[in-house]
Amino acid sequence: KERIARFLRGCQDCPPLSPEEIARLHRRKNELFAQLLEGGVALRPGVARLLSEAKEAGLRLALATTTSPENAYTFLVRTGLEGVFDLVLAGDVVSRKKPDPALYLLALKRLGLAPGEALALEDSRNGLLAALGAGLPVLVTPGLYTAHQDFSEAQAVLTHLGEPGRPGRVLQGPRQGQAVVADLAYLEEVRGWWNT
Repeated sequence: KERIARFLRGCQDCPPLSPEEIARLHRRKNELFAQLLEGGVALRPGVARLLSEAKEAGLRLALATTTSPENAYTFLVRTGLEGVFDLVLAGDVVSRKKPDPALYLLALKRLGLAPGEALALEDSRNGLLAALGAGLPVLVTPGLYTAHQDFSEAQAVLTHLGEPGRPGRVLQGPRQGQAVVADLAYLEEVRGWWNT
């Protein structure tokens, strides 16, 4: 709802909408999102593999998203990730959305972790700024709609996390210019860059 309202405030050709109309538009957007996911959705390269490696290693995983709880749940179910995360924070669990760090600060608190004990994986500038604001190192894999954004403050930027036989390319950070399959060892390299 906040993003819709912000978009409308910046749109000179859009008619003003009441909070009720924005809420109705937001509900419709969520319905369409759920319909899109019903047809199946593919995770980006390396996501399922890396989550599996992290779970097998006993790492605690959190999903911190500004999307609605309904959309987050639908996404997790449709991608086979339901139950993978130890903590799912979605929607209005905090009063301020990304780029405000409140969502990440809450995740750290609930997991009982200090920022230096964690790493954020993000795909947008707002997410990057939120994680940095919470004191977290950040690895970014830009998406189709965020590839044009500035990620210069990130500890690492990869085209994607990579799969065996289909590595991602490091655009910034440890092993810049190389092809990598981002595994737990690589994530530790990224955290190491943060701590230096």
